[in-house]
Amino acid sequence: MGKQIRYYVHGHTGKGFIDLLPSNLEQINQIVLIENKNKKVVTALLETILTLLNEEDIEIIQSTLSKDLIDGIIIRNKSLAIIHESLYQANDNGKNIQRVTIPVDEDEDYFSLKDHQKIYDEAYNYFKKGLSIHDQLEKVYISKMDFNKANKVIEQLLQQLFKDVEKKKEKAILYERLFGTNTPDGIVNTVLNLIEPIEKKIFILGRAGTGKSYVMNQVLNKCIELGIDVEVYRCSLDPNSIDMLIIRELNVCLHDNTAPHTIAVNDPSIQIIDMYKETVDQQVEKEYGERIKILQKKYKEQMQLGLKVLKSLNSN
Repeated sequence: MGKQIRYYVHGHTGKGFIDLLPSNLEQINQIVLIENKNKKVVTALLETILTLLNEEDIEIIQSTLSKDLIDGIIIRNKSLAIIHESLYQANDNGKNIQRVTIPVDEDEDYFSLKDHQKIYDEAYNYFKKGLSIHDQLEKVYISKMDFNKANKVIEQLLQQLFKDVEKKKEKAILYERLFGTNTPDGIVNTVLNLIEPIEKKIFILGRAGTGKSYVMNQVLNKCIELGIDVEVYRCSLDPNSIDMLIIRELNVCLHDNTAPHTIAVNDPSIQIIDMYKETVDQQVEKEYGERIKILQKKYKEQMQLGLKVLKSLNSN
């Protein structure tokens, strides 16, 4: 049986709606667009196709509308994508595009992003405020961070990962994705599914602003320099930050193992890098304890309000 990985290409973030589909289709030559407004119908069709192709390695694109819906599948070794037509906003760019229309039952309800734009905009406003508060929290910890120590941690990690790796002639391919996002079902993620087959797992810990994303950016830059393909999983609150990298060629993943995507560390082979303990003056939480608590409380309030707004879509 083939392997299946699940991820998101759309996200409801502190910077609004983001679309990361294009990078995942750059190497795909044949695209089949399913034309039907009912996401349940599209999901049923895609699930049927999955059962028929159970020997293939398949990438499954999760829907941001519900954890029970999927928006598309990619069979990369066949250079084939089958996706809901609403996802595909790009130009054809010489690709072989086919459209399959499934008749719409007029009695069935369907979900349209445009129909609910006011709800989304309200949620984005809360997430934007949450991100702004999170930025303030980061500044507290950054003020007590030893950047020389942080650079040493990064140097050691780069040496560990790339010591015997030779530079390729080919340009690195970057697959931009999300492993989870804010949805009407709450905060969801597919981290366990994505990292389960990876042999070398590196979990990065730390508080806000202690360099977790910066570490991953340095690893990403090294991959680009060496021509190594990387799956880049963006933060669902701030898509400018990175929450996870998977380098399948090296059988390595780096995961930001902090809330809301914390995984229990039961495997002793998992390497832990704690940026807070390694690089930050531990007196910071005594010195700024009250301010940190206030900012954390305000941040959680804004995120909960945004999720509550998205949840209202389930009743529409």
